[in-house]
Amino acid sequence: MGYFANHYDQLKFPIATNGRPGFRSSQIAAAHAVSAHFFGATQPAIVTMPTGAGKTAVLMTVAFIQRAERVLVLTPSRLVREQIAENFQVLADLKKIEALPLGLPTPRVFATEGTIGSHEAWETLRQYDVVVATVPSVSPRDGAIPEAPADLFDLVLVDEAHHAPARTWSRLLDLFHGSKQVLFTATPFRRDEKEIKGKFVFTYDLRHAHQDHVFGDITFEPVQLRGAPSIDVAIARATEACLQRDRAAGLQHLVMVRADTIPRAKELLDIYGTNTAVRLAFVDGHHTLAHVKRIIAKLKTNELDGIVCVNMFGEGFNLPNLKIAAVHSPHKSLAVTLQFIGRFARTGQTGIGGATFLAEPMSSRTEIGELYESGAIWRDIVQNLSGARIGEELRTRDVLDSFHVAAAPDMDDFSLYTVRPYFHAKVFATPDGVDLSVEPDFPDKLQIIYKGISDPHEAAVYLTREAVRSPWSTDERFTNVAYDLFIFHHMRNAGLLFICASRRDARLYMRLARDIVGGRPRPLSHNSISRALNDLEGAEFFNVGMRKRHKLGRVESYRMIAGPSADRAIQETDGRLFDRGHCFGKAIDDGVEVTIGVSTASKVWSNTYDQIPELLDWYNRIGQKIMSGRDPVTGSRLDLLSSGEELTQVPAGIIAMSWAVGLYRDPPVVFYHLPDGTFREANLLDFDLSIVDSQEGGLVFAVSNEEIEWAGTFSLGNADLFAAASADEPDLTVHIHNEDIPIAEYLNEEMPTLFCADLSAIEGTSIFRAPAHFEPIGNGSFEVIDWEAAGVDMTKEKPNGVPPQSIFEWLEQRLIQSTADVVFCDDGSGEIADYITVEQTAAGPRVKLFHCKASRRTIAGNRVDDLYDVCGQAVKSCIWMRPDQLLDRLKHRSTLRSIKKYVKGNEADAARLLALEARQQSQFEIYIVQPGVSRDDRNGDLSNLLAATRDYLLQGGIDVFGVIAS
Repeated sequence: MGYFANHYDQLKFPIATNGRPGFRSSQIAAAHAVSAHFFGATQPAIVTMPTGAGKTAVLMTVAFIQRAERVLVLTPSRLVREQIAENFQVLADLKKIEALPLGLPTPRVFATEGTIGSHEAWETLRQYDVVVATVPSVSPRDGAIPEAPADLFDLVLVDEAHHAPARTWSRLLDLFHGSKQVLFTATPFRRDEKEIKGKFVFTYDLRHAHQDHVFGDITFEPVQLRGAPSIDVAIARATEACLQRDRAAGLQHLVMVRADTIPRAKELLDIYGTNTAVRLAFVDGHHTLAHVKRIIAKLKTNELDGIVCVNMFGEGFNLPNLKIAAVHSPHKSLAVTLQFIGRFARTGQTGIGGATFLAEPMSSRTEIGELYESGAIWRDIVQNLSGARIGEELRTRDVLDSFHVAAAPDMDDFSLYTVRPYFHAKVFATPDGVDLSVEPDFPDKLQIIYKGISDPHEAAVYLTREAVRSPWSTDERFTNVAYDLFIFHHMRNAGLLFICASRRDARLYMRLARDIVGGRPRPLSHNSISRALNDLEGAEFFNVGMRKRHKLGRVESYRMIAGPSADRAIQETDGRLFDRGHCFGKAIDDGVEVTIGVSTASKVWSNTYDQIPELLDWYNRIGQKIMSGRDPVTGSRLDLLSSGEELTQVPAGIIAMSWAVGLYRDPPVVFYHLPDGTFREANLLDFDLSIVDSQEGGLVFAVSNEEIEWAGTFSLGNADLFAAASADEPDLTVHIHNEDIPIAEYLNEEMPTLFCADLSAIEGTSIFRAPAHFEPIGNGSFEVIDWEAAGVDMTKEKPNGVPPQSIFEWLEQRLIQSTADVVFCDDGSGEIADYITVEQTAAGPRVKLFHCKASRRTIAGNRVDDLYDVCGQAVKSCIWMRPDQLLDRLKHRSTLRSIKKYVKGNEADAARLLALEARQQSQFEIYIVQPGVSRDDRNGDLSNLLAATRDYLLQGGIDVFGVIAS
């Protein structure tokens, strides 16, 4: 048995009360918390206690309670090593408080002087009970320090443990992974945010320390220039005055002058020598221990008034009389600043009072800047800052510890503490709930190497690995490994799922969400996701996107404004033409400066990297705003742009559907079988999207060509917005991104736009209202035809082989006889228009599109039902208002057997007329041919529909809109 086990029964726990010596309650609590931890755990124990709280007594007490065989104490500096070694040698702190008998034999203690240079040197340490060392003297280094025997120490005590993540420290601690390890620190967080590995078992914050009179009063004295030649001289003179004032009050205070570099420290030493009578000596970490001890001796005998030091002058340094700090170079790190302050805030000795810090005031939003503002009350601020940061660290550990982990063998030692994701999310509405215990079906090429699920915080984390072959060689030696991070968070009370992924792909988001959601996940409406911008103060946006309300046209469909205060460039006229797209900016949110961005793709982001618990907190704050139901208001000119409305019920009177805009750029292939089993392959853009029945609450539509029809529904009441109308619908499979998916799944991922009778647009669960009032359509937009005199049956749209002639026959002859150089009949599923003409003019090529519809009755009137289909076709056709797109489409349509194609001119003529050099001068006109409409008898509903169609097309970039009617 070792020394501590042999004398364990001599340890007592007197409590300091009414002037009687004993442990402080915090010291007893810390020692027993360590003991309780090691009862059922093996990971290192972390004890947080402020400077001056009696950590050394706790270190020694832990050695007794753990009945240690041999103890290794690691210190950050030689001076601290000497102090702790001397204390262990005589057990001074424990005997002074009567925790141990005065006559108790003392342990054998060894303090390292140089490095442990051989295996034999390590073995000689077995004769000691306690070894106190600085880390550089014992941490293994190739060729200098061999590894220690793993069984040499059964208890490792680390002072100033915030250094533990450093390589030399962690290498040594990993070597003794089988030993019990206790890490002591006043600041359990680092500026570089590296993890101090272990379990927080006890935290004693500054607020409690101040209440227990362990942490004394501190005062910040801001120093102004006020005629001094420099701020350094001003601080030096103010420091001298403070020292004289304290000494006159009978206080035995000393001064520390802080610099950040050795040259700076020597410069300050000269400034104090020239401008004050304060007696100072310069000390830094490069001085010998003997030199430092001589300086300390002079401080204690009043031969010196203070020291000039670089940075902290050795962590753990114990000289309670240091009460005046002249801060010429403030620390940038909160952790280091709190340690520095702790050196001066100790109590418990006669002849010393509160601490004073002198520095130039500054204004900053940082934590450190808050300390150095004029009028700052340091006692409160320091306690709040320290408590808040320690509290954050404790909560971070608690959240991360709640994840149940399964990892690949090579990931066993991976810690979520090291993960700092970029703050962004694709957000889905999940009214039917989420099951995070279900493992998402990642693409086969992504290997899951780490999975963590937190039930209390409803979060899941996955890490994946993928072998990526170099694109420039087929040699497998040039293969890289790519890692990706996926974080899922279910906000149950809001019915929301947040997905954060380092691999950002819209289809992958949907695929993963679909696996864990009961029912189909729905992207949020733009109005809903834009609520993330509510409750912001001073919002300023420097990247703004504006979506053209008529995005099928040839003019810009999306406008971006970038630069400082880009939102101020938004004009009121923009609000009539554009809806809100994405935006990104900065603002104050609940007193904190933030960056925030949202997009129509149901995404939200912030230009922030932080740990997973902070990301989950951010999601919850965003979720609270989304579920508020309030319209998004930013207080900026961004509010001039509509973010649409939440679609709460499918309206009646939907007149048209158009494919998602991306489909027109890259149409996918579809597969289907005919009733006889014949396999077919076609372009999805050659299918019609047509309205079958539009009632309030739901829409029935068809996806069809000449060979097959698939009926679908659009409804808010089903799990999917788009679904098959019945179980008997034919299989229609879309091939996209090397996957084959059913047409219903495709429609839910690439949602079509639905147009109401007033041309309000529905996109997913968003509805974008059309203007309430239109400029009336004048008679000048009409060409009146006497259909009877022309020999046309106005109820016959297409020829049927018997007279009188149809609208198609009349129009085709008229166009052939016109000055048009090219006439193309495109009647069929997926058509551009029924007829397209191209004509060379002095101003450039003129393209005309004609959409025909027969009258439902033999007499013209003001029946708006006669216009719904043809107006919808006209609106959808303006997607082809670019000569290059139109020409490519004509070439493709010419390959289809079901299309009549060119009835005048040919493809070469079309290519010549729409040549690259002519495209800038091209003109586009769209005409509706509907004999059932009477120009002179039209009513308000009919006029409004035509006016809405005209405005949509003109704003989309066409030059002329006309109606050929009765």
